[in-house]
Amino acid sequence: MKRDGVESRVRIALRNLIVDEYSLFVPHHGKRPVSELTASAHLARLLVPQFSRSWDVDCEYNRAGLDEIKRDSAGAGRRPDVIVHRRTGEGSRHNLLILELKITSGRGGGSEESVQDLLTKLGYRHGLFLHLNWQEPKAEQEPLLNPEWRWFGESADSSRQPVYQHGTLAAILAEARLNWAERRRFLDVPNG
Repeated sequence: MKRDGVESRVRIALRNLIVDEYSLFVPHHGKRPVSELTASAHLARLLVPQFSRSWDVDCEYNRAGLDEIKRDSAGAGRRPDVIVHRRTGEGSRHNLLILELKITSGRGGGSEESVQDLLTKLGYRHGLFLHLNWQEPKAEQEPLLNPEWRWFGESADSSRQPVYQHGTLAAILAEARLNWAERRRFLDVPNG
């Protein structure tokens, strides 16, 4: 599958994550959204229907039966946040996408370098570093997401690019906020 086919599928899944799971990005306790592991699991779930049944979508995957943990070029133990692959095969014919998700600019987690390292080492066709650029809400405002991505492998990008055009992103965030407001209404209904 070429990059444009993978790209459109990831874009749809990310839109669904923002709209349907917006509460993941609204701080409930403290000032931070959920962990990248939680957001990655939801993104992986939303990627499943975007790919044919011949592909498997996994989070933090370590092939069963292998004791060796995947390591990047610096020797650090790494498991990609999300992969699209065929569990029973090896090489680029069976390894479609390796994805690292970053919610904020804080330290830790995957990086563009780790995507490139794992892509090369594990033989994936496409690598994606997806940065949501979450910004803490000010006062009564909702948090802001401004997703950017950088693709590696076939048709690689030289730098991060916006996932959505400004108008498209504004419409996605408006729909997400509307859904979240409706969900909050149900949360505020007393039991009885």
